[in-house]
Amino acid sequence: MIGVSIGQLLTGTIPDPRHKLNWGEDIPPHIMEALRSGETAMLYDEDGNEHSIILMDTYGQLREKMVGRC
Repeated sequence: MIGVSIGQLLTGTIPDPRHKLNWGEDIPPHIMEALRSGETAMLYDEDGNEHSIILMDTYGQLREKMVGRC
């Protein structure tokens, strides 16, 4: 299976981010492979703030879930 399953998305049980990505940088190959196997990554903006969780769905598409702001 590739990526995060529909069941995980519907039930809100996607894994916590284990990888860090920085805004404007390419995704390294080892993180792409981790996304393919169902892991997630946190994307940080230019100021170092959490921006969104990046995951790969079962169709191999990268998806982004915005992190709530207070």
